[in-house]
Amino acid sequence: MREILVWSCEGALLCLTLDFLFYRSLLMIVIFPPVIYMYLQWRRRGRMKKLKQEMSLHFKDFLQALETSMKAGYSLENSIGECEKDMRARYGEREPLVRELRFMRGQLLINVPVERLFEDFGKRCGIEDIRSFAEVVTIAKRTGGSMKMVLEQTSRILCGKLDTKKEIETAIAAKKYEQTIMNVIPAGIILYMNLTFPGFLDVLYTGVTGRIIMTGCLMVYAASWYMGRKMVEIEV
Repeated sequence: MREILVWSCEGALLCLTLDFLFYRSLLMIVIFPPVIYMYLQWRRRGRMKKLKQEMSLHFKDFLQALETSMKAGYSLENSIGECEKDMRARYGEREPLVRELRFMRGQLLINVPVERLFEDFGKRCGIEDIRSFAEVVTIAKRTGGSMKMVLEQTSRILCGKLDTKKEIETAIAAKKYEQTIMNVIPAGIILYMNLTFPGFLDVLYTGVTGRIIMTGCLMVYAASWYMGRKMVEIEV
């Protein structure tokens, strides 16, 4: 609720800023609710994406800890309890993956199959790497394969993929920062013109033609922002 309240205030401030830069009309208040709603959805998707990225990185640490535990002679079920202790020491009690491992450990005590727990975890978190790992564990359990060998190979593949993602994020971090600056520049230019040359742009805020021009500028601005965001989003 706190995040929704903060995002709503940010959306309202965004609407007021766009209204001041492009329209200067109280009639534009009618479009505020849809814009705020879209802004909330955009922030929610960004928040979920960030949480998934953190979960993926922590899951990589979990795989490495799980592999170490199994090499030490623990079974897969017992390794989960050991990994839960290790992850709790690293990230604390409130980290989502730690809470998930604690739940899995409790379910194992009442004899819920470990492959079912991983499968349920993969479905709920919506992360492809975790779903893939769950499928591998399920197949290995059903076919009676060497869980230690399967886990080692799967861990190497998934960790390599996660490392690649991290390298890509590091490589394009500067470009994302540049893209953010480029998004702010057009609005900054309009604000500069309004502050330094009062009345110079009044014709764009009064007549029908000016309204149409500013609406077109806003649409081009929004499209450019959207394209810029898509250009720096690289999926592995």
